[in-house]
Amino acid sequence: ELILGFANNDTAVYLIADMNSDAGLIAVKDSFSRARKNSVNLFAEIIGDRVSEVTCFLHERSFIIQFESGYGLLFKMHTSRSNLLLTKEDKVVSLFRNNLPADNEIVPSTLHNPSKLDKPNIIRLLGKRNTYLIDNQIDDIDSLINKINSNPIFLGLIEGIPALKLLEMPNPVLVTEDPIEATNKLVELHQRFRKFGKEKLSFSSQLSREIVQAENYISKSQAKLNELKQRRDPQELANLIMANLHMIPKGSDHIELFDFYQNETLEIKINPLLSPQANAENYYRKAKNRNIEFEKIEENIDSKRQQIIQKKALLDQQEPIENWKELNALINSTKRQDQEQNTVLPYSVYEVHGFQILVGKNAKSNDHLTMKAATKNDLWLHAKDVSGSHVVIKHQAGKNFPQNVIEAAAQMAAFYSKRKTDSLCPVIYTPRKFVRKVKGAPAGQVMVDKEQVVMVVPTEIK
Repeated sequence: ELILGFANNDTAVYLIADMNSDAGLIAVKDSFSRARKNSVNLFAEIIGDRVSEVTCFLHERSFIIQFESGYGLLFKMHTSRSNLLLTKEDKVVSLFRNNLPADNEIVPSTLHNPSKLDKPNIIRLLGKRNTYLIDNQIDDIDSLINKINSNPIFLGLIEGIPALKLLEMPNPVLVTEDPIEATNKLVELHQRFRKFGKEKLSFSSQLSREIVQAENYISKSQAKLNELKQRRDPQELANLIMANLHMIPKGSDHIELFDFYQNETLEIKINPLLSPQANAENYYRKAKNRNIEFEKIEENIDSKRQQIIQKKALLDQQEPIENWKELNALINSTKRQDQEQNTVLPYSVYEVHGFQILVGKNAKSNDHLTMKAATKNDLWLHAKDVSGSHVVIKHQAGKNFPQNVIEAAAQMAAFYSKRKTDSLCPVIYTPRKFVRKVKGAPAGQVMVDKEQVVMVVPTEIK
């Protein structure tokens, strides 16, 4: 953008030359405040020079301001290739947009175009992007020119793009006889259009990125799932151990057993400090965790597939939008949905036989769960005598806590504790009202009264 200020003793006028790549535009203002930053003096040769004349090139979308010093400032208004050229002695001295080097070869005196005003020349002179300025049928050139000269100026949107027409247009936003009012309004419309276009492009680009990210996640997760499924099922190893308990010597770190699944001899690693039964229990637990991992990966893949469907639907929705109100409504709606989906609780939530089980994620999370999220009639659980997650079963009015729900919650408390690898783990439980926080105690540390104990196998439950 180049700001040109012209003044005499009485008045001042400013031309705001907007040379963005989508259009060359000029606004006319009677005042201007220069920014302290991001501005620089250009075309120093003509600063303070006096204007001698202004010339419009015949049948050409360009004009030139001539100065007494012999310099000229040529306005080449060719939409996306618009530029400002400083000239002298019919040659280009410097360019405003240096990314259009071919403009250095322009000879100002050759820009006058005395071509006959017939249909092909009018279309050529107006340019492909501006053929909307004329009707599709041009029969009587003289009457067309007379109509253009006598008509007011129309401004509006054509296919969502700001446009100025010298002939009638549907639903104009401005009809005026004043060319300065028209050009100023055109600049305003373009600035709004650019901002809207950038916002719309940013929104669609974000949706496209999220779709690609989700597709990559699905691809990687599917590969991981396939790899895991190709590994030996730990449950088969546990079954082999249980079928051969009498053949396993104490203190062994591996055993060779006949694999009746594959009909061959198989070597199985075991913990020499554990009994054969305990080793089998470990493999059964790994099998359970393996199945849970399968289900979790498949659940995540399904979730990403749903996200892709939603994002593609949003892409389709935003495509025809041509105004700020509809675009903002769609963007805000999308943000609310994303926030709802991404709301992260400070604890994990599970459901077992219709009862909600809450599991703390860390010490701070444990404090929040026990002291804020839980109510006095909820059931509180924790692995006995070791650090671990607080677990809460939410109370349901008129119902007792079923034993199978208590055991399931206790298995979670054991799994998310230092006793995770034990064959059996004692877990204490008591109504939340018998759990209290001692002032000054570290995060997650509480005092418990009237607890009961249940023995469970540490297990992660989906």
